[in-house]
Parts: sequence; structure tokens; C-alpha cells
Amino acid sequence: MVLDKKIQPMVIRNGIHPTHLLFADDIFLFCNGGLKSIENLKILLMEYQAATGHIMNAAKSKFFVDGTYNNRKRFIADFFQMSLSIFPDKHLGVILVQGKVKTIHLWHILEYMHMRLAAWSVKLLNFQDNICVSKEEGGLGIRKMEDVNKASLMKFLWKILHSKEEWAKFFLDKYLYKNGNWINYYKRSSVWPGIKWVIPEFKENTRWIVGTGENISLWNDKWVFEEPLCQLFPSHPYIADHPYMKVQDLILNGQWQIPEVFLQFFTGEQLPVIKGGEDMLIWCSSHTGQFTVDDAVKKISNHLPKLHWYKKIWNPEVLPSTSAKIWKITRGACATDENLRKRGWNTASEDQVLIFFLIQKRRIHRIRIIELYFHFPQEGELLLCCGGASIGNPSLAGYGFVVRDHSGAFIFGESGGLGVATNYVAEFFASIRALEWASHNHKTKLVLQSDSKACITSLINHNIPWFLLARWHRVISGLSVTYRHVYREINNAADNFAKKGSHLQKGKTLSFNKKPGNLCLEYPNTIYYRFV
Repeated sequence: MVLDKKIQPMVIRNGIHPTHLLFADDIFLFCNGGLKSIENLKILLMEYQAATGHIMNAAKSKFFVDGTYNNRKRFIADFFQMSLSIFPDKHLGVILVQGKVKTIHLWHILEYMHMRLAAWSVKLLNFQDNICVSKEEGGLGIRKMEDVNKASLMKFLWKILHSKEEWAKFFLDKYLYKNGNWINYYKRSSVWPGIKWVIPEFKENTRWIVGTGENISLWNDKWVFEEPLCQLFPSHPYIADHPYMKVQDLILNGQWQIPEVFLQFFTGEQLPVIKGGEDMLIWCSSHTGQFTVDDAVKKISNHLPKLHWYKKIWNPEVLPSTSAKIWKITRGACATDENLRKRGWNTASEDQVLIFFLIQKRRIHRIRIIELYFHFPQEGELLLCCGGASIGNPSLAGYGFVVRDHSGAFIFGESGGLGVATNYVAEFFASIRALEWASHNHKTKLVLQSDSKACITSLINHNIPWFLLARWHRVISGLSVTYRHVYREINNAADNFAKKGSHLQKGKTLSFNKKPGNLCLEYPNTIYYRFV
């Protein structure tokens, strides 16, 4: 009806006019309060009731009117037989306010929290230091509300930048300049202050992967270096004269076309690989590049030094009640012998009881043995045995892969240095390099095996780390790959090459067209054992 001009929009922003918003099982309608608009809106509601049988409950509905006199408001209320409401109001527990959220709107929540927390003992529990940190840092893994709030606002901002719907375009047109920068002046809004609060950390942890380049600001977005060009070259006259340039201005037919004037900012070797397709905004702290609230909370929260003993306490084999008691002891919040003696109790510890009865303590360790078997690929297929190694995780890392045919013959092997990286990243590099070798040598039927279950699962689901995504798309087309997870005991050859790579400089590789004399290969007629 808006397109037919039967209802006039409430507001228009660069051609975008919000008309409705779905929230749970309710709907918000937005329109101008002119007589023609409200008459046609009432006709629409009546036709909807007749067509669906759903009766609108006017007693439970409400409307908001602003920018007109009181007689006009009462007329609209009588016309719709609805109650007139004013801001602030509440809908399904969500506070609706006009403009910026103020202290007075949330004061009753603060008073409620004060009442609930009044009985807590501050001496025993300190939220900041003891609880609201991860278990590996000595806490209980409970998240700070401030971090969760900030991460949730980042998720909202992520949706604005990725959604193609009108509401997202409305926000971008309202709050984003054409040069890619966000507005820096006051806007009367309940949403904008929260978005403005998280933008610096959001931009710090995101970057662009170049596709067409039409959505990437040449100067204000991160796409070639770890900082935007406008920050690396502040007050540069060329940037000031061409503020609205996009990365697509440097791309022609899917290839870089760099005028000589831009060589003062970067060289051809520093340019990223063009992915093809649309530009992709990625979250740098995630290997997949996808934003999650969990990753954001881990990134923005304050971290403490990791403790070496936390895995022994928070272990699936340890009862949760036991883990909780041990944690209380480490924080001085448990009824230990020392604490009880301070309070006047006469106690005897478990060790004293064992000594009194001359009972010795014995540690029980159970070992389970698993038999493993190695399998060759079928005829016409090649087996890619991939492995990664990181001395320290993260620390100096390397990758390695071994190529074998259906008879078990050694075809090719490679070791490479990666610099500082994690085991997970090293495993992925090994898999990508093995696939690149197969593609270069026109081998299409492959079986890729790795002792990293996380890597194999990500490859099957196409959850590729963002920094390898362009190489993955370039190599995977035309290949028929079967992925297989194996234990390290039957992936020893690839693991051996990966350890060689961890001692090489970053970018240096060693290639083997024949099996090295000291390399032991796996064979199907041998039983391998794993002790767990």
C-alpha cells in the first residue's frame, strides 16, 4: 500500500522507508498520521481479519503519535479504538524509549540488582578477579555483562553490514558516510550510542577479503595491511583529493590494475589474492572469518595469565562438586583446616587419618590399548597424508605432507616453515598445500587424511580459515576429495615431515621426489597401537 501511495511512510531516508517490523508474534506498523493513511491502514487491517480469521485485539494493542496536537491524538485513538501510549514503554520485557537511553529508564533495574546482591559476601567472592574470567585463568568462566553487552552490539553491527534487507540499508544510509566512515556527530537515537561504543573495537578486529572491491573503501577499510591506508598515511594530499575511492577502481576483469601513483602506498607483491565474487568482511579472531558472540567476548575481555593446573581440576573425569571444592580452596573460600582453626575448630585432616592408621596412598592409572590399521587408497586415487606441528602451540610451526598411490609407493613429500602459528593452522596449511600440489600435477581423485579431527571436520563443512579462503576456492574446483581422520600413530610419516618444517624459516620448503632413507612409511599389514 506504500508503493501504491495509499499509505504515506512515516519517514524516508535516501529512498528507504520502513513500513513494518516483526517482533516475536507481534508486528509494529509505521505510517504517517494523515487521514488518508490511517483510513487505508484500517481498511488493510479489516481485510486481513476477513481473509485470515485472525481478529486484532484492540484492547491489547497500542499506538504512539508524535509531532501533532492533543485533539488530533485523541481523534486517532477513537478512530482505531486503541489506547494511546507514550515513551518510555515496555513490550515483552524490552524497554522502548525515544532517543538515547538515560539513567532514569534503567534505574529500577539497578535497584533490583542492588537488592538481590545485598546478601552476597564480598569477602568470599570478587566478580572481577575470581569469577568473571575463564577457567584456564583461575575463574569460573562466567562472562562479564559488559563484555556480553558489547559483543551483542557487535553482532548487531555485523548484521547491519551483512544484511541485504531494507532495515539494514536504512541504518547504513543514516549512520555511514560514502567514504566508509561512520558519522561522528550527535544523533537522537536509542540504537546509535551503543553502535558508536563498539565501532573502534569492531573495526580493530575485522578486515576485508577482496572480491569485486565495490564495497571496500580504498582508504578507510583494512584490506591490504593491518591498518587502513588513511592511518598509515595521515594527511596525505592524494587521499584528501580522492576520499571516495573504492578498491574496485584498481581491479579490471578480475585482475589488479595499479596506476603508478598508488605505488607510494603499496607494491604489487603486497596486494592480496582476489577471491572472486562479492567482497567478504571477516572477523579476524575466528579461523572461519564468521563473527560469533563467543569469539567476540574472548577477544574483548581482559585476560589473566593462564594456570598450568586448571585442566587437572576442570576435567570430565573429575566430579563437578570436587572441582568446585578445589576451586574454593584455591580462592580461600572453602572450609579448610586452616580456616576452621582460625574460627576455633579442632580438626583432623584426611592425611592425618591415613598416617594414624598406617595407610599408604596409591595412585591408580588405567591404560587402554587401541589397535589401528593403515589403509591404501583405491586404484586411481592418491593418498595425501597431511600433518602440522607447533613447538609450544603457538610457537614455531611447520607443515608436511606425503603423497602415496594405491600400491603404497612414495610419490612426493614436502616440508615447510610457517613461523609462529598454532597446530590447527599448521594442519590446515598442510592440507591446502597438498591440494595445491595435486591440482598443479592434474591429480583429481584424492583421499586426504590428517590426525587433526578439527581440521578434517572444518574441511568437510567448508569452514576454511579466512586467510586461506582464497587459496581454497582457487584449488578445490575440479577435485574429488575424500576426507579421512586418523590417529597420529598411523600418520607418522606426515608428522615427521611437519616436525622438519617447524625447524625451517618461514616460507622455506623442502621437497622430496624420492623417499628419504630415514623415513618410515605405514603399511596395511602392520598393526599399530595407541595407548590412552
